[in-house]
Amino acid sequence: MAIPPPRKKPKAKTACCPKTPPTFRGFIHVNEAVASRAEPYKLPPELAKIYTDQLFLDDSQREAVLLIYAHNQLFCEKFDSADEHSQLTARAIRATNHLDTGALDELGNKWSCRWSSSEGVGEKATQRLLYQCSCSYSHAARGSSKRSNPVDFTGCLAHCEIVYQVITHRVLVIRGHLEHNEECFSGAFARPPAFPVHPSVYKHALQLLKSGVTLADVKKTNQQMFAEQKYRDMPDDLANS
Repeated sequence: MAIPPPRKKPKAKTACCPKTPPTFRGFIHVNEAVASRAEPYKLPPELAKIYTDQLFLDDSQREAVLLIYAHNQLFCEKFDSADEHSQLTARAIRATNHLDTGALDELGNKWSCRWSSSEGVGEKATQRLLYQCSCSYSHAARGSSKRSNPVDFTGCLAHCEIVYQVITHRVLVIRGHLEHNEECFSGAFARPPAFPVHPSVYKHALQLLKSGVTLADVKKTNQQMFAEQKYRDMPDDLANS
């Protein structure tokens, strides 16, 4: 009977070397409440593009906008709908750029909505709004021979997209090119606005503009006179007028 060969002793297992720890890149300070929740809203790939083809721009403007996008010089901020500090920041950005709800309804506001889109349903429903500065609006690019916009064309490049939740109206994203040119800042009404204005308000605004006052000063004066009820024919009780 053949004798089996002796068994080899198993080699002792050596301890695995620990992986090299990742390079320290500094502490990240986050709000604990934010850190405990899901990540802020992210634009899906199909929504990543800002539809600048919906803006009425001439050839030189469109080329300049393409360069801004090519060099990634866009303003872009995302916000957490569940975080009050994040929403406060969003409101501040909108107010600073006259894109808050109250400012958009004012006489001197230069933003116009050029495109909108709804996505999702129920609690996940979102609305996208693309605004263009009226001074950047090219009536020639729209195919019109006559400009009806109340302010003159200055070649401004300012445009902005806002994404918000439909149910809560909380802002999720603000992005675009928010910088206006100098001619835009000093621009004044060149034509009557498209929406009706009380004759007393319109007459007083024209007098100010003829004296060289800027559009921003007209807006400020209008707000002050309205608050103090100094316009002619203005009723004492606006609620019942």
